[in-house]
Amino acid sequence: MGFSEQKFEQFIACIPEIEQALDYTFRKKALLIEAFVHRSFLNETKRALCSNERVEFLGDAVLGLFVASSLHDGFPDQSEGFLSKKKSYLVSRKSCMKMLKELNVASYLLVGKGEEAIAPSIAANLFEAIVGAVFLDGGWEAVERFLTRFRAYILSTLIPRNYKAELQEFLAKKAKLLPIYILEEEDLSARSPVFRVSVCIDGMKVAEAAGSTKQEAEQQAAASALKYIRGSSW
Repeated sequence: MGFSEQKFEQFIACIPEIEQALDYTFRKKALLIEAFVHRSFLNETKRALCSNERVEFLGDAVLGLFVASSLHDGFPDQSEGFLSKKKSYLVSRKSCMKMLKELNVASYLLVGKGEEAIAPSIAANLFEAIVGAVFLDGGWEAVERFLTRFRAYILSTLIPRNYKAELQEFLAKKAKLLPIYILEEEDLSARSPVFRVSVCIDGMKVAEAAGSTKQEAEQQAAASALKYIRGSSW
């Protein structure tokens, strides 16, 4: 038995464990399997499997509806702008990764040998695929029960500051300039990727920062740039 076949058989044997972790029992096990198949695994098996991309696409929309409904009911006095910003963060890659971590099922994902270190985007997509699979298997009531465990997180999570937007707005008002972000280093060899980004204003490098994603590094660089220019003569 090849590596991929052995891995698939191990996954099948673990289905009861996965369902216990999800606190949901699938009537159609094929939907659960589909949610956990990354496209890289398809190249290593002769089985007629589907990747989780289509069910992840559906899960993204279902998650968005649940989050929007929770925010609408949980913040009756807040504006549409507040709700939109909060929803945007809660359905983001970073937020989906947090919710997947709580489920503790990422290790069951079927990936190819080159994807053994699960990238943040793959982890986030897995969470949305699970949501989509639960919806297809049991409908809205089932997925609402499944996602209820995250309602407290959804309502209590604060929206992180958008330092890039703050920096751009500050420069537009003060000097009519735009910040330029430069990717100085991209190290994907380690288990945790490292991106190092600098931010330049009017041709001068004013800050530099690192992060596990390019977006995170840019936000940290923008935060440092804001601190610098607010303390200078800009």
